[in-house]
Amino acid sequence: MAVSDAGSGPTGARPAPTAGDQKGQHPATSLMSKETEGKATSTQDVQRQTRIKSEASNALALARKLDADGRSECMDAVNIAEQLSQL
Repeated sequence: MAVSDAGSGPTGARPAPTAGDQKGQHPATSLMSKETEGKATSTQDVQRQTRIKSEASNALALARKLDADGRSECMDAVNIAEQLSQL
């Protein structure tokens, strides 16, 4: 005998996952994650992003100085700045 809920049809099986449920998250959670990806959502996020931008800027300034002095270490500083920009 199939279990039913007030004429809504069988309730024994779990419904098929929705597009938002692909990661095992509730659809609203999945949507919120997509909307806030890469954006600051708290004061801590803002502080972290500001710190990273400052560190990347400092690394680029060092790279420019090293390049002006003709030193090959400038590429190390450029690589650090690039890594920071990907955070």
